[in-house]
Amino acid sequence: MAQLISVVLVLGLVFLAFSPICFCGKTTGGYLYPQFYDRSCPKAREIVHSIVAKAVAKEARMAASLLRLHFHDCFVKGCDASVLLDSTGSIVSEKGSNPNRNSLRGFEVIDEIKSALEKECPQTVSCADIMALSARDSTVLTGGSSWEVPLGRRDSRGASLSGSNNNIPAPNNTFQTILTKFKLKGLNVVDLVALSGILTQLSPLSFRKLLIWSLVFKIFVQGATQLGMLGAPASGRGCTTSQETGSLTTLFNNRLLPNCAPGAPDQEVTRTFFSWTSQVQKSSTTVTSRTYWLQKDC
Repeated sequence: MAQLISVVLVLGLVFLAFSPICFCGKTTGGYLYPQFYDRSCPKAREIVHSIVAKAVAKEARMAASLLRLHFHDCFVKGCDASVLLDSTGSIVSEKGSNPNRNSLRGFEVIDEIKSALEKECPQTVSCADIMALSARDSTVLTGGSSWEVPLGRRDSRGASLSGSNNNIPAPNNTFQTILTKFKLKGLNVVDLVALSGILTQLSPLSFRKLLIWSLVFKIFVQGATQLGMLGAPASGRGCTTSQETGSLTTLFNNRLLPNCAPGAPDQEVTRTFFSWTSQVQKSSTTVTSRTYWLQKDC
């Protein structure tokens, strides 16, 4: 009955006020829209999907890595591919930040996609759009629902090492610090509880490490009209688990919170969530409802 679960569940669809370059912002040619490359590079989405599929087939964990890469880009300056930039005389790369150093992966997949697209339609498809499409395709390839990705982002010419260090929630942040960082991005406690309850690909991990991986979906999942809610229980450390305990996961589920509710043995999760306010407890009940997420709209 054991079923390998993946990466993270696609979560709520929200408009991201903090990221005007992504989804709802204007570009040089106007608003972002899914058909942006239909004339200039009609095979763009096909090329991206093909290379992502090959990478995930070779290493299932790459799906999570591409999602995390996109999140770490979006949570700093918007979805502008600034995380891809290397250090130069005028740029200090975000790759060297504490959240990214020696842990961020997937750059070689993005490079391969960019190289293929340059052969197909030179100087046309932005790296920011490649990352957004790769994140969506990673989700679909690991059992999640699909959604249309608005396209037409422009790549950044600068990076923000300080933004990467300060904006991305860290594993050692307190609950209040993480919540504050959420609020600065227009998110709330319900978003935090929801995203913190989503399984990630690396398990078992501490709650806060799970949080960092699961945050990614709030950054780019805007546009889907229905969300898949699949899978077996999460393998949280000390929480009730499925027969998969300790294994890597390759589908999606919402089961970390149900498995770590009051009375479950994972005291870290219990202290972090359920010793907080009734608002948090109410939020945790809300976000574990399948119906709640299936009804989420943009």
